[in-house]
Amino acid sequence: MKINGYRPSHRNRFLLVKNNVLTKEEFVVFEYLLDQMGFDRRNDKFGKVEINYADIATVLQYSTKLPYNSVRTKIKKLVNVGILVPHKKHIFTVFNAERYVATSKKWGGKASEFREAEHNQHFEQIIPADLLFVCVMLLIQ
Repeated sequence: MKINGYRPSHRNRFLLVKNNVLTKEEFVVFEYLLDQMGFDRRNDKFGKVEINYADIATVLQYSTKLPYNSVRTKIKKLVNVGILVPHKKHIFTVFNAERYVATSKKWGGKASEFREAEHNQHFEQIIPADLLFVCVMLLIQ
């Protein structure tokens, strides 16, 4: 588990829970994965996160019994919504990773650009249309 570092966090991320895109539990797993994501563009781990079900279960106090279904279910939802994109076995890419990387000369993220573009916008205007479509379809089911 990575416990050092910094990442910008957009306050409007709570709209994912408020608008029933994610449950509180799924949201916490998402936040944990963002903190584990690679943010250094100088290597191939940028925007990627390696899923370790046992670590997630232990840190977030879910059942640590195999096959970690409580964690797997939440990861699957993040994939279905489009927040995580499968890359390789146990490695996922975070959708729009630059959003969570500091806007600085060193890291070159776009957190500030997103903050400015999303200021006082409705939820439907904040999330990309394809992600909104998936969210609506999941709510209908």
